[in-house]
Amino acid sequence: MKKILFFAVALFCVINFYSEAKTPRRKNYKKNITVKKNYNFDPNKHIVGSHGDADFFSEFFSVLNHIVWAKNNKKQIIVSWDKKFRHYRTEGYNGAKNGWEYYFYPLSKRAYCDGDTINRQFGGPDGSSPIWIYHPSQQWNPSLSLRYQIKQLLDRNITVKTPILKKLEDFYQQQMREKKTIGIHWFNTEEWPEIRDISPQEIFDIANQFSQQGYQFLVASDDYEFIDKARLQIKGDVIVYNYQRLPQQFYRGSVKNSYNMAQTGENQLIEALLLSRCEKLIHNKSNFSAAALCFNPHMEDIVIGEGLMGHVYQNVANNFIEPTKHVLSLLGVRKLY
Repeated sequence: MKKILFFAVALFCVINFYSEAKTPRRKNYKKNITVKKNYNFDPNKHIVGSHGDADFFSEFFSVLNHIVWAKNNKKQIIVSWDKKFRHYRTEGYNGAKNGWEYYFYPLSKRAYCDGDTINRQFGGPDGSSPIWIYHPSQQWNPSLSLRYQIKQLLDRNITVKTPILKKLEDFYQQQMREKKTIGIHWFNTEEWPEIRDISPQEIFDIANQFSQQGYQFLVASDDYEFIDKARLQIKGDVIVYNYQRLPQQFYRGSVKNSYNMAQTGENQLIEALLLSRCEKLIHNKSNFSAAALCFNPHMEDIVIGEGLMGHVYQNVANNFIEPTKHVLSLLGVRKLY
């Protein structure tokens, strides 16, 4: 009888062991959760997510860092800007749910899958920032060589979506074609104490030095008060890409939810692309103006203010490119890899 009972218990244990082994899930009894294996995991994919409530072009330059890292490490890069992206919209935008694809075509034929590891740091996973350093006093005014380097990176990898390019081209044809245009961008640097604060009047004084040379002025800023002042202070025709601009404090917190932040991101991209089609750019230091300079490294750069060193008036790259012949790299054929 004891032998029969012993064999019965042994048989039960064997059956139970094999039953558990075939179960595709394992339970973590300590946390009382079920852990499901990600069968889509691909070690060759490199997923880039939003790195927080950052400005549009901070996110953009972060992607450039990851593109270089992914190529150097033979990974396939996928950009997936989710709810952490400042301009994210739950219902999507421009036919896409992914924040990156509101504005740009995918960088790869692959896509993000649930369970994939998302890299949210500004640089590569190893902490490297091969293209752009997240610090205003270091690279918000890129050197000419860096501008050309970034331009080549854009040529080979990034393409703006067609509906956005149409809006860009419509404005250009109506307001800028065959007209000498100087771009102006002013960024409120109150949050960056290491950058000398530049008053709007300093920008206007430089602009007015060109007012007798037949230029019009394309003014861009996220500060609507600056644009109103520009119309009054600049001695020449002022053109603006019109859209609803938000006060600085609205970019953070729940207030921004009452605005179409996805469209605000689109408008900022269009403004930067339009500035890149100007003959000169007058600006203080910012990611926004840096992007415009990188979109067109041939453009003359007039930067006002350099850290805490006092007033600086700097001319760079005196070789111009004819605006009507300027074909931006972002209009090119994208390469999927």
